Amino acid sequence: MLYSPSSMRLGYYQVGDKIHLNKVAALIDGTERNIHPEWVFNNDVFDKFSWSEEPEESLSELYSQRAKEIRQTYDYVILAFSGGSDSHNILNAFIKNNLKIDEIVVSWAVKLSEVRGTDPWDYKDVNQLSEWELTVKPKLQWMRQNHPETKITVYDWTDGYSNYKIDDDFSLHRGTNLAYFADKRWSIDNISSIEKRISTMQNSIIIWGICKPRVCLQDNTYKLYFLDQVGFATTSELNNERTEYFYWHPSSARMIAKQCHLIVRFFEENPMFKQFIRWPQTPRAREFYENCIRAIIYPEVDLNFFQGSKWSNFNFAWDLALMDLDPAMNDKLNYHFFETMQGLHSVIENKYFQTVAEGEKLTGFIAGMYPIAKESITS
Repeated sequence: MLYSPSSMRLGYYQVGDKIHLNKVAALIDGTERNIHPEWVFNNDVFDKFSWSEEPEESLSELYSQRAKEIRQTYDYVILAFSGGSDSHNILNAFIKNNLKIDEIVVSWAVKLSEVRGTDPWDYKDVNQLSEWELTVKPKLQWMRQNHPETKITVYDWTDGYSNYKIDDDFSLHRGTNLAYFADKRWSIDNISSIEKRISTMQNSIIIWGICKPRVCLQDNTYKLYFLDQVGFATTSELNNERTEYFYWHPSSARMIAKQCHLIVRFFEENPMFKQFIRWPQTPRAREFYENCIRAIIYPEVDLNFFQGSKWSNFNFAWDLALMDLDPAMNDKLNYHFFETMQGLHSVIENKYFQTVAEGEKLTGFIAGMYPIAKESITS
């Protein structure tokens, strides 16, 4: 099958002479042919880039350049706003440069958030739902008052979850995420108004805030890698064709490099924290890293807003919260997930499964491991 360049930019799996956008399909194919799949993520650009050279531009300049590039390229720009620091920074880059965002779309379990209530002091992953009242809703109100030219669309997928339709192709509809909520939250096919707009507007795009740079310390060298688990949750043609990452994009290489060098500088100046980026990394270390680098790479964003934890496995945390809303779905979904995993085990090698506290998930694939700088000998 031939895929468009825009689809390939989101990453794909190479299994011998075959290319797969779907991870499950790639793992099944690899198991059948005894070939280890390779996740390819813009290698044609990133492999040739000089990651060890720090760009002269400031991060502010690089964010501005990226926002201008997007605005000049597309006639209709939609920002997928999650309320996190990544999407906050994108929004800031457009506003700062007087660049119009045509539409902001927020996909959220609004009714569930209202039922569970708000707790500003609980930062556990299951309390991400508090972000709706504490972070997302206030920002949307601010946008309506200060930028009424931007259309705002809120998609509440709580009802869609309660009416979840289970079919035999569940796993083959996924990209990298088998969590139930991902299918409802991140697939633009479910948001009829957005689907209609981007289907009828030829030069339209949805910008996603994926993602902060992954920097680790391996063999006394700081390295950058990309992880497929933070990518898209579904592999529909519409999602692939009309999605563009703001940060993890070929034209953003200089931006990523600048972020990486600032991160390296922080850990060199604060060697007591290097334990959190030693390779391989643990979920707890990843949580510290994510929270730590936000202020480093997003210096112009006011980060004084509530965010729940994204680790250890926030995908399952969303599912657990949703099951609490509709207990009748609990047994049904748990049984189907068990059946799904059993079926995948019968066609995929066990080495591609990872045990987590809540059960199992497909192991992550990485691309890159690009050297940035040597660790200081004196630190």
